[in-house]
Amino acid sequence: MQLSIKTNFPDVQKKLQRLRSDIADKALSMAVNRTMEQARTAMQREITGTYNLKAAYVRQRLAISRAIFKGKSLSFTASLLGTGKRSANLVVFLVRKAPNNGRKGGPQVGFRIRKGGAISRVPGAFIGNKGRTAFRRTGTGRLPIESLRTIDVPQMFNQGRINAAVVRVLQQRFPEVFEQQVRFYASRMR
Repeated sequence: MQLSIKTNFPDVQKKLQRLRSDIADKALSMAVNRTMEQARTAMQREITGTYNLKAAYVRQRLAISRAIFKGKSLSFTASLLGTGKRSANLVVFLVRKAPNNGRKGGPQVGFRIRKGGAISRVPGAFIGNKGRTAFRRTGTGRLPIESLRTIDVPQMFNQGRINAAVVRVLQQRFPEVFEQQVRFYASRMR
């Protein structure tokens, strides 16, 4: 997953043309980085608001590749990257493990993927690997088993509503953050 925003921000371009190059480069790189951090927070809020995930789990799977200003060179690329795999184990959506109550087949395991959604039960599902993985038996005996997988953070972000909310934050906040950074670096250069 990689987020790419292409817009010219006309106010920002006018301001860049009037500034000294060293102030402009530093302010631009810091503005890009701060805006990407705000976009990551917005993405985390949108995903945890829609899916039954903890914020720490989502935060752990979002990384920022920062824009860098070193000496006279500036790297203008900043990326919000989804780290991890294409799928997550279903155990991250575990909502309850009901007791057996004398029924055959062990305890009932329930999962809720979307907030407010129904609790789903997978026949033959059980939690193993010290509580880190959900499995399901595929045969009649103890083996073979398979890991239960579902979508992970990168695929959640690619939904139109979540993606649009993050892009909106980027487009609204970047000019403001850039203005703050210009004032900061201009005051330091006096």
